[in-house]
Amino acid sequence: MKHSLRLTITLLGVLGFAIGAFGVPSLQECVEHAQVLAGVVSYPLDNPFRICQIKAWALPTQLSAVALYLGVSELWLCRIVSGFIVMFSYQALGLCVWLLLGNAITAAGLTVLIVQTGAYSLGITYPILVLPQFYTFGSIGLSWMVLSVMLIAAGRPRIGAFLLGLGLSVHFSRNLDHPHRRLGLLYG
Repeated sequence: MKHSLRLTITLLGVLGFAIGAFGVPSLQECVEHAQVLAGVVSYPLDNPFRICQIKAWALPTQLSAVALYLGVSELWLCRIVSGFIVMFSYQALGLCVWLLLGNAITAAGLTVLIVQTGAYSLGITYPILVLPQFYTFGSIGLSWMVLSVMLIAAGRPRIGAFLLGLGLSVHFSRNLDHPHRRLGLLYG
């Protein structure tokens, strides 16, 4: 069972990353934010867009800024981020299937079928972003959280809980001065 879980995660990870990076890459919001942090794009100090980019914090943005600083092109960085988005989405969805059926190959096949037919969004009003779109944080955040919970359900509570805790830094958050805003109690 443990080997089948590893096979499922690995198979879906490789398949998802390849599809995301080379099949359906997209411009990524986190790369746009990272351009400001890495100094690739500069704005006046009092520019509202610059202030938003500096105050907003998310792990995908920080890692993308490091990659840009090290010389990775925006094109390749968008491909890499798109790959990770689809990888996490496939792993999360595939683990749901694997928990029901217990077979790695079936989980991978059904995951591809579900994504290709758009069946993941039937009856849901909130847009579940399985394939990469400009909105990096919603795509990664949702898939990351589902993946975390599915790992816990699959009997891997340590890695699931670790990813669940790290989930707070995966989705876009604002680091504003008001303490209630930091806790997410006030909007605006």
